[in-house]
Amino acid sequence: KEQLEAYRRDPAANGGGEFVDPPFAASWFEGMAKWNMAQRELPTSISVVRLGDVGLFFHGSELFSYYGLKIRHNLGLPYVLGVGYTDDFVGYLTDPSAHATRDYAASVVPKICDLPPFTPAASRQFCDEAIEWARGVMA
Repeated sequence: KEQLEAYRRDPAANGGGEFVDPPFAASWFEGMAKWNMAQRELPTSISVVRLGDVGLFFHGSELFSYYGLKIRHNLGLPYVLGVGYTDDFVGYLTDPSAHATRDYAASVVPKICDLPPFTPAASRQFCDEAIEWARGVMA
């Protein structure tokens, strides 16, 4: 909401940094003006396949390494392969430090995807819920 209001106040001041350039900022603003700001969750698909000791974890994002490894080490199988950008495209699920530093993956990529930025806790929540669900399915 703050970024939308800042753009409304002065579009010319929002044409650099995480807004890349004026045409990018204008395109982002146009897409975000249609976003339902009351929406607090973004549904996305995940799928798992177990082939003996091998688990395949399909998701619609690009997980930062910390979370990819967390999933790999917590599914209870010797071998787990995470396969991103399948069945959806929600951009990066970053670690909290990427939010603190306004990293490209946390601040610019959501704009490219016409999404509001995820909260710093979104990746952790995604992983925790995905692990719980996948363990039940692959047991």
